[in-house]
Amino acid sequence: MVGAYNKLKKLVLPTMTNYQDDILVHDKNQLKGFKGSFIHGSRVTGTDIVRFKLEDYKYNLSEVKFAEMLKDSNLFLLRKENKSFYYFDGEHLELITKTKAESLLKLFYKEVERRYEFTRMLKMDDIAYELYSMMTNYGKFKWKRKMKDDFDSCCGNSEIRRVRNYFDYDKIKFAESLEDLTKALYENILFSDEDVKIAA
Repeated sequence: MVGAYNKLKKLVLPTMTNYQDDILVHDKNQLKGFKGSFIHGSRVTGTDIVRFKLEDYKYNLSEVKFAEMLKDSNLFLLRKENKSFYYFDGEHLELITKTKAESLLKLFYKEVERRYEFTRMLKMDDIAYELYSMMTNYGKFKWKRKMKDDFDSCCGNSEIRRVRNYFDYDKIKFAESLEDLTKALYENILFSDEDVKIAA
């Protein structure tokens, strides 16, 4: 991504009169080690960037907060002050119109929304409650064995089976609070394309 960033900086920096740190620091940090596609908007007083990385978004928000998050991200990039838009598809950097930027963002946000709907389908609060109850009842050293025993048990509940089917459960550790466990669950969802499409 160093090549894409250097090309972008060469194109954008000469057009800026203020807040050059946007391109020199912020955007550089955003693109460091990033290998995906992105859209970049610039104006004389700054820049905005949207990485097409699904993991950048929070899926544990209420519907209202989630909608606000996408709206804010969209508004910042497409603000009227931005005059130039560049799109990097993973290989090539090209100048695009604002209309093209809006179209690409719309497609990407549909994928973000599908992931959000998938997490809602999982009923994360129910899963967290059942798993935390198991941790509390069986203790730090026995809860995971009980969880795995319940995976294939005909008597196991549906919440625990969803842990087996949709989470990287080996990375989930004993939690001291329900809040900590809920956070860990969101961080370890296994998003398969097929599951996300079904949820949407």
